[in-house]
Amino acid sequence: MKTDREGQPWRYTDVVSAYVKPEDHVLDVGTGGGELVLSLAHLFAQGVAVDHSARQITTALANKAKAGNTNIAFQVMEASQLDFPLSSFDLVLTSHLKIYPAQVAKMLRPNGYFITEIVGRRTHLNLLEAFGYTPDDFGPDWWQERVELVAQFAAVGCRLIAQGEMEVPYWITDFDSLIFYLKSVPWPDDDNFDIVKQWRGVQRILERHVSPRGVETSDHYELVIVRKHD
Repeated sequence: MKTDREGQPWRYTDVVSAYVKPEDHVLDVGTGGGELVLSLAHLFAQGVAVDHSARQITTALANKAKAGNTNIAFQVMEASQLDFPLSSFDLVLTSHLKIYPAQVAKMLRPNGYFITEIVGRRTHLNLLEAFGYTPDDFGPDWWQERVELVAQFAAVGCRLIAQGEMEVPYWITDFDSLIFYLKSVPWPDDDNFDIVKQWRGVQRILERHVSPRGVETSDHYELVIVRKHD
């Protein structure tokens, strides 16, 4: 996607870079095409990256080969059923994915860190409203509240190190990128975006939210960093 944003108080990769150590063993959960973990691979010793989608792992393996990477293994695996020996990793990462604190805690070594960036309820809210949706339409299991997540981690032996929240302006700068985004959204009552069926929503976006910088919306993210007790 061709996008632009401003005023970010953090970048997820910068946050991770501040915590990862050269000797670390890292687990990336919900890796998608592996782009993020591959961009960080030079900072740690060994890594494993998992995703529930075999198609995404195929893409990640192609990206690994293209990057000439040798220290990350990619596997198909559910975030809710992490199948590694207990206390295998110094650092566990995930972003924009449902988090299972008990699973994460089992994977972390004592004093290991978990870092996540959560998609907030107000992300691209105006674009969803153009199609008649609200965050509640996605159901109670879609959103994870930061306060509740921190409490869940505390219950499994992890203490809060840092947290944050940001809502910043965001622009989708061309029409193809807008359609790409709309196709990627897991709509509440449709398997896939179909411009023939949903053209009125697209028209509302173009009428209400286009600026000289592109389609104007906002990003809403929350950051949580916890550390497992020794």
